[in-house]
Amino acid sequence: MSATTITQGAPSLAPGARGSGITAREREILAWSARGKTSHEIAIITGLTKRTVDFHLDAARMKLNAVTRIQAVALAVFHQLVQL
Repeated sequence: MSATTITQGAPSLAPGARGSGITAREREILAWSARGKTSHEIAIITGLTKRTVDFHLDAARMKLNAVTRIQAVALAVFHQLVQL
C-alpha cells in the first residue's frame, strides 16, 4: 500500500478552521490527555479548574471535527498537533 493510498482516506480538520485553529492551551491539554491523564489530573498539573480543562478539550474536539475526546486526541496526534 502506498503512502498516497493511506492518506487519501485521512480525516480532515473542521471546515473553516485556519490551519488547525487549535490554541497552545488546547494543544497542551490534548497532549496531557494523549498521555492518559484525566480532566481532574490535567487540572492539577496545569493549575486550572476541571471545568476549564473540559472547556478546552471540548473546544479542541469541535475544531478537529471529532465526535469524542478520544477521537480528538487521535486526530491531534495524527495531524502532529501534539507529540507523545
